[in-house]
Amino acid sequence: MKFADGFWLNQKGYDVNYASQAYEIKTGKNFINVLATTNYIQNRGMTLGGPVLDITYSCTQKDVIKVSVNHYMGTLDNAPKFELYEDQGFTPEIVDGDDFVELVAGDTKVHISKYSWNVQFYYKDKKLTGGAWRATTVVNESQFKVSSRLNATQDDTFWSYPRDKRNFYLREQLTLSVGECIYGFGEKFTTFVKNGQNVETWNADGGTCCDQSYKSIPFQRFPLPFRAKSLNTSLSAVQTSKKLFPTTQHSQVSLHFLLLIHSDFGSQLRSQQSTMKKQLPHLSTVWLKEISLFRYSILTASG
Repeated sequence: MKFADGFWLNQKGYDVNYASQAYEIKTGKNFINVLATTNYIQNRGMTLGGPVLDITYSCTQKDVIKVSVNHYMGTLDNAPKFELYEDQGFTPEIVDGDDFVELVAGDTKVHISKYSWNVQFYYKDKKLTGGAWRATTVVNESQFKVSSRLNATQDDTFWSYPRDKRNFYLREQLTLSVGECIYGFGEKFTTFVKNGQNVETWNADGGTCCDQSYKSIPFQRFPLPFRAKSLNTSLSAVQTSKKLFPTTQHSQVSLHFLLLIHSDFGSQLRSQQSTMKKQLPHLSTVWLKEISLFRYSILTASG
């Protein structure tokens, strides 16, 4: 789904609200829970309107931070589930400062501002990615848009996307540095580097050499440029596209992703490249890097 109309505007028919303030913050043994408002609250009267987001940052394993974004919690939740084998014995450090709160998981941490919305992820105090204003978003689709979309499905076949009356979406946007590339999403027939592409994680029997694929996997990889030292970032997102999970209008809308930091990525990649160079001496270094990244991504995603 695309909601933007250029950089400054949004498309007609969508009410787009951005997380603007960490209005209320609660901390526990291994989590930080944030009630994010879509307006900067200056007085009690401003709490009477506008959507809010319930966002939890948690950790049960060193250098792994889990982020869950929810809207309309407490109703029927029939979204897909991915079983996570978490280490319940690991306890991160929670730092509660005057104007920020941090969850520190080994060398990895998430820094959350207590005032204007600003969430940043770090590894050994080096910024990896993050988002500020217009990053975490809740979108309400107008009833006219919903009716038009449903009317267009009246002659659908049995293999078409399910009809879905839900009119709420969640969107998360994270920054990329110059030279960073996006890989993954399972089997795809488009360009290997996914930067600039619109990728749907929906399995379809559409044939090869097209934008549809048989084995979509909701895992992305954000490797840093090769000049970086032993550092890699992975993001896995469970997309809550309206097409996928038909529910009632006010059902729970959730977005979950894991930020994984693999400190040994550089050494593993170099080891793969060295082995493959002996097996395929005719390939250039660039091809070896691409193939090694692809193999590493598949091995990681498959366990």
